[in-house]
Amino acid sequence: MKIQGSNPLFNSYNKQLQQKDTIKKKTSPSDRIDISKEALKLQDDKKLKNSERAKKVEVIKEKVETNQYKIDFDATASKMMKVWSNQSY
Repeated sequence: MKIQGSNPLFNSYNKQLQQKDTIKKKTSPSDRIDISKEALKLQDDKKLKNSERAKKVEVIKEKVETNQYKIDFDATASKMMKVWSNQSY
């Protein structure tokens, strides 16, 4: 069996694909991000918290280097138990 000529169904499918591609190219919107004032404020608050955290870390480093840092084992154990008891497995 010999098939001559092109398949009209296949050609119409290709035409539809080409039309969709040209439509997408014409109407593709550019990316845009809008950040609300509240989000910007939260970012600034986070920066402040990070600087406060850095100060705390420096204080702890100094205490560790001078052997003045004391660990409260009971408080550490109770916090660990609190974290582990709230997790579901």
